[in-house]
Amino acid sequence: MTAPARFKDLCLDARDHQALADWWCAAIGYTRGECDEVVAISIG
Repeated sequence: MTAPARFKDLCLDARDHQALADWWCAAIGYTRGECDEVVAISIG
């Protein structure tokens, strides 16, 4: 039996973040909602 596949490195081109979000949502079955307001998110 083989081990499950794993990512060693993952590089994403985020110049078009909307298209990237659309792609990931389609890949994992999410639906993006519409938002008229810009929301700042801080990490860490």
